[in-house]
Amino acid sequence: MNNIESYVNWRGDISFDERPLNEVDNIVFCTLSYLDMKGFLGSDEFITLRDLYARIMSYKGLDIKTADKAVDRYRNFLFCASQSDRFGNVIVSDYVDIYDESRDLQFSAVVFHTDKKHSFIAFRGTDETLVGWKEDFIMSFSKTAAQDMSLKYTKAVLEKYKDNTFFLGGHSKGGNLALYTASNLSENDLERINHIYINDGPGLCEDVFTDINIERIRGRTTKIIPEFCVIGKLFDTQFNNCKIIKSSALGMLQHDPITWTVEDGGLKTCHENSPESVWINQTLGQWLGGITIDERKKIVDSLFDFIKSKGIVTLQDFSDKKGFNFKKILSSFIVDEGKPTKHKFSPLSLSSLFGRTFRKIKNAKIIGTLKSSPAAKAAAIIFFGILFLVLPETFILVSVAAALFLIISVYIFKTVRCLINSGWDFKQNQSRVYTAIALVTVYAIIILKQNALFILSSTVFGIAFLCTAYNYAERVRGADNLPDNVWFMSKAMLFALMGLSILVVPSSSIVFYSVLAGLVFVADGIYRFIRLASGKKGGGA
Repeated sequence: MNNIESYVNWRGDISFDERPLNEVDNIVFCTLSYLDMKGFLGSDEFITLRDLYARIMSYKGLDIKTADKAVDRYRNFLFCASQSDRFGNVIVSDYVDIYDESRDLQFSAVVFHTDKKHSFIAFRGTDETLVGWKEDFIMSFSKTAAQDMSLKYTKAVLEKYKDNTFFLGGHSKGGNLALYTASNLSENDLERINHIYINDGPGLCEDVFTDINIERIRGRTTKIIPEFCVIGKLFDTQFNNCKIIKSSALGMLQHDPITWTVEDGGLKTCHENSPESVWINQTLGQWLGGITIDERKKIVDSLFDFIKSKGIVTLQDFSDKKGFNFKKILSSFIVDEGKPTKHKFSPLSLSSLFGRTFRKIKNAKIIGTLKSSPAAKAAAIIFFGILFLVLPETFILVSVAAALFLIISVYIFKTVRCLINSGWDFKQNQSRVYTAIALVTVYAIIILKQNALFILSSTVFGIAFLCTAYNYAERVRGADNLPDNVWFMSKAMLFALMGLSILVVPSSSIVFYSVLAGLVFVADGIYRFIRLASGKKGGGA
């Protein structure tokens, strides 16, 4: 899929005089803010992006200050942007990068001048430092040092370039800083802000910021979030202009702006967020709504103080190569430090995450209805047949992913219940906890690793089709008339053929045979209804 790198290649020869700054340019600048410029750009220095890139490459090479420090993922984009006319000629200045552990402060910002009168202030999001991540959590109960710094920085930049008008933007935490800053500018300063861009950034917690008037900036703010959005929905601040963007990534990886899809020089949008992310946001909202600000502070301070006591400073320190990993740290926290606050995590683990879902499934009595009602069973078969027809490959992938998720959720639910019943005795339930962590890890690998879910789904459905074929073959012996006998035998042969083909050559056959399976299911459902209408029983499994 096309992304901001594609956009730079398409529009790289068009200057900002010819085409003014747009929402995709905003994402380009906010992504560029993750480039480590420390030591290469003085506080009073002005340099083109092209020359800055050359300077960095000649000394040490690229370094990206993203949470995962994924330099390779950004390498081509940075090169293309720096060599294009549109971005390579942009003047870069006023770079700051501040890290202060004593103040729980991680802050970085930079100004991009598109011409002599227009500038873009980009705030960097969370980097790989533990301080940066703690600051994200602090947003749930207090104003952060980075928010104060962003307002101070912006006022200084506005004062320095008195003849310029500005755009404010940021990705992730940077989007929150842009929102906070714009909300707190004076009326005179706000008049010089052309637009504010919040790129998958959290809003402002209403429990903390009770006196901010968002109406002042609502009309000049654009919020951009991916289809699977969690970060950008935290403390969700509503804006009239909110765009949901398609992404080439899966799940939480859609938070990375370089995965956002571009088409025809603009962002490729969709109508709504994915159901999975909506459910996660509802759950997090219920949990945060159930604990006070003081309780949030105690939980965050306890967790990060404990992690810090283990000598962990960056996310890379969780690597097994250094003797740490998050599984061990979190397990130790639960055992050693978690008891005073464990009841605050319980609603998230049990009631919010699983309780309502299990109650809905139980109350629905779907399985009992299908067993007792032939008409309901026939309708269900037609419904699944239509799903196979309309979404052949997608339905198979989603079905397997959802089934795995349900199985793992049930196991985690039982594990947490065992922990609660034992007074959070981790040692007593150690094997269950490690198994749950292993299941989650395997599930994440299956979902995120390219083609892993496809291979697993092909195998599962190939075997399922073979079992269905065997079931129909067995029913041939029990059929009491020729039409049923022929119908069962035909379906047995078809499902056997489909199962074997999908197992042997899934990439070239799964879509075709999924559609064929859909036709068979629809025909089977219709056949069942015909049998019911004629007053006869039978017709399927």
